[in-house]
Amino acid sequence: MCMLLPGDQSSRGCLDEVQSKLNVDEEYVKALRTKSFIKIWDKVHGDEKITAALLESKCSSSSSSSFSPYAGAYNYISDRLLEPRQCDLSDMFKTSHLHHLLIDFFDSNTEACRMCVLLLRGVARTRSNYNVIRKIIKISRNTASSSSSTNTNEQCQFMFTKLAFFAKLENPLSSTVLLQLDKLRNQCRSVLDRLTKTHRRIGRKLKFMRLCNKIWGLLFIVAFGALGAVTLVLGVHSLVGIVVAATPILLTINLHTFMSFFKRVFKTKCFGSRRRSSGRVNMNMKKIDGQLDAAAKGVFILNQDFGTMSRLATRLHDEIEHIKTISRLCFRNQRRQMLEEVVKEIGAHERCFLEQLDELEEHVYLCLMTINRARRLVLEQHS
Repeated sequence: MCMLLPGDQSSRGCLDEVQSKLNVDEEYVKALRTKSFIKIWDKVHGDEKITAALLESKCSSSSSSSFSPYAGAYNYISDRLLEPRQCDLSDMFKTSHLHHLLIDFFDSNTEACRMCVLLLRGVARTRSNYNVIRKIIKISRNTASSSSSTNTNEQCQFMFTKLAFFAKLENPLSSTVLLQLDKLRNQCRSVLDRLTKTHRRIGRKLKFMRLCNKIWGLLFIVAFGALGAVTLVLGVHSLVGIVVAATPILLTINLHTFMSFFKRVFKTKCFGSRRRSSGRVNMNMKKIDGQLDAAAKGVFILNQDFGTMSRLATRLHDEIEHIKTISRLCFRNQRRQMLEEVVKEIGAHERCFLEQLDELEEHVYLCLMTINRARRLVLEQHS
């Protein structure tokens, strides 16, 4: 921390550095808080049912039923956050011939949304549980700033009780949640591999079809050129001079017209239906290729987002377990000096812990934005 003195160059440099950091933070917030981000944030925090479901203690995050497709609260939240909703897409799956990998893509998106809901619940429960710790830190800081530098026996007993209470609370970002997150990442990798392989295979087929069309065009030009050469040779050796003289002129004038007519007749008589069928197949393959490409890009970004969230959730999980461990030890020893050291250590990391919690929540919202954006892009390719 530098002291700002008038005319001090180092002080001015320090002030410029602080202002530059603030400007970078402001630009980051502006870039992050887009309309889509604010829309999802409003959906979560503006719906009382969602807020109540996220804070519901009866729906344990460690139970397998909380991540089940039949969990009503999680289905409600997922249905509110997904765009378009999965129930609306189910009708489209029945009426349209959608590639089976695209159906797997939408299903994996639904599971990813449920995982985001589970993480949001973990963030909300962690923030609620941490209020107990913040009360202890507040008491300790108020005592330090007052005339009496030590806590009273009643205050110490209150803090011991609160630490014991926090130590007994379940970790909202439990190991089970982290395992489910890793399992979903593996599913995303599997879907991404299949999408990428199929996209490449269809791309090779399209390249082969384009190459065949080019070869067919070249062969047609060569065949027609050979026919013209034969006609000229026969014309030169003909006994009729007028025909011999007129043949090159007619060929020069009507070459383009004759080629178009011959090509149209030849294609219609011989390969008309086959070419039309090939054209439809080509268009369908291009359409599917575009859908698979959009889906693969969406799953790739989604997998990267889940990697970031997994690291943040693991870090928060370890920090919560550390606080619970030292709180449990402090309560067992019942020593005032140890209590002061524990509260001091927790208070020193309070800001960092809350920032990590906010960062995880922001990444969950960004992940939901990625899911909805990918779903919209795939549907645009389908229409």
